[in-house]
Amino acid sequence: MSAVPIVCFGEILWDLLPHGCCLGGAPLNVVHHLNQQGVAAVPCSAVGDDELGSEALRSIARSGVSFRGVSTHLTLETGVAEVSLNETGQATYRFPEPCAWDAIRMPTFGFLPTTLVFGTLALRRGNNRIRLREMIGFWKPARVVCDLNLRPPYDDIVEIETILQLAHVIKLNDEEATKLCSDVPSGDLRRMAQTLQKRFKVETVCITAGGDGAVMAVGDRWFEQPAIPVEVCDTVGAGDAFTAGLLAAWHHDPDDHQAALAVAAGLAAHVASQPGAQPPPVDQVKAG
Repeated sequence: MSAVPIVCFGEILWDLLPHGCCLGGAPLNVVHHLNQQGVAAVPCSAVGDDELGSEALRSIARSGVSFRGVSTHLTLETGVAEVSLNETGQATYRFPEPCAWDAIRMPTFGFLPTTLVFGTLALRRGNNRIRLREMIGFWKPARVVCDLNLRPPYDDIVEIETILQLAHVIKLNDEEATKLCSDVPSGDLRRMAQTLQKRFKVETVCITAGGDGAVMAVGDRWFEQPAIPVEVCDTVGAGDAFTAGLLAAWHHDPDDHQAALAVAAGLAAHVASQPGAQPPPVDQVKAG
């Protein structure tokens, strides 16, 4: 385990899936997979003073993860995501608001994180944008990783562009890259990555492209990773697993970016092949 945890800032919510209710939210999914990979991580979020909030905290505790960075809001309800799946398992979401994770508080961990991970969905309201800026300033020199999560109608990049400039790593999918790089020909992922590096002044940009794999620009170096074919159950949380795979691999070897892409692709493929965002590890699925 890491001596100092990774902190993942953003939403904790319940995914209301056609086949049941599952605890999730991108930051919590990343925390879950990092800890399964042997890298300590904790969430920074908020739940409501309600049964869904209490069960979320119980579930986090059962997994062995600390929830000391998760506050309880006395008036806002615990967040939910209403999830719809198409015939190929691709998910679309609706997020009722406001909810508890729109009002995240500054935690008191008693340690300096090595890495701060955040997604853009949690920045849909001003409180969290202010709070995240405070954390980035307070926790320097922690590495800042942004995992874009542009879910309509919360896909206006203008509100978060200045925060993206505070990141060291940006990870996004090809649709999000196309939205941000409207002047780059569709499908030119290398040019998109280089454009985003310059625009946001970041060292590393990673773009996932579903069945076409993933690419990553690190400075002036370029890496590519083909997708790992699986029978898709649903895509809920696959992108979060990819992010966790990258971070876990970098924890063990920060300079082997090709290996990091391979680990990330493998973990994302496993999650896509199972129901929900936090399925059992590969070895437990095979044993079952």
